[in-house]
Amino acid sequence: MKYIIKTSLLICCLLLVFNQAFAQKVGHVNSADILASMTQSKAAEKQLETYTKQLENKYKGMVQKLEKEYTDIQQKIQKGLLTPKQITEKETYFLNKQKDVQKFEMEAQQKVAKKRDELLAPILKKAQSTIQSVAKSKGYTHILDSSLGYILYAQDSNDITPAVKSKLGL
Repeated sequence: MKYIIKTSLLICCLLLVFNQAFAQKVGHVNSADILASMTQSKAAEKQLETYTKQLENKYKGMVQKLEKEYTDIQQKIQKGLLTPKQITEKETYFLNKQKDVQKFEMEAQQKVAKKRDELLAPILKKAQSTIQSVAKSKGYTHILDSSLGYILYAQDSNDITPAVKSKLGL
């Protein structure tokens, strides 16, 4: 009888130890809300907007210049001022210019994406390190991002967004 009680007690203790050892504390955070609240993020967005407008203005200038040249050439063609050879040369010229404008547009999109990455990288790194710090201090083993929409249910007590905002001074 004593053997059964001791064995049962030992099994219960082992189950408690294993349960504690494998217990995981999962929390969640709304990273989009945190990033939107950060002043550095707002400043980065303004810089990106300014940079984008500069590239857009350059693009519009290129298009307007090309349209004006095209209109001028069309008028010369209608008046019969150009030879067939000149017309062919102008067609080639405009095709090349159109390719240049398209190339600039693609490069501008790449430049904007690169600039966005440059500006947001330190902000994202700061937010990530703060999230990790808060999670470690509160004993969480996993943190999910509720801004991505994958969390179907979460208790408010497991939301560390306010703690992260507080640590960031927001």
